Amino acid sequence: MLKIVILDDSISTCTVVKHILNNIGYRDITVSYSWNNCEEQLLSKIYNIALIDIILHNVQGITCIKKIHEIQKECKIIAMSVRSDPIIIKKAFINGANYYLSKPFEEHELHAAIDTIIKKIININ
Repeated sequence: MLKIVILDDSISTCTVVKHILNNIGYRDITVSYSWNNCEEQLLSKIYNIALIDIILHNVQGITCIKKIHEIQKECKIIAMSVRSDPIIIKKAFINGANYYLSKPFEEHELHAAIDTIIKKIININ
């Protein structure tokens, strides 16, 4: 069973993403609206996938990506943002993101991202 953590300071985004994940069969989902809460979760439970908003109020998502890999090296990261700036996308990948989703996205796009990440997880194991 995959364990997924969502970090986004938008309650509506977290609600929609969690709903989509539930619709495609994932149940072990943790939602965090701040990096501090997300960090607590990462220190207490092993996650396979983290969905991270790149633009957060108190901390940059790029910094969060780096910190997630320090805490949980095997956790795969899907970066999300309303900004489609190629420089930001490149920084996300350089710092450890495995996939990038531009918000807003459709259910099938999130599903494709999760499928891609699952293939990466399977290839590791």
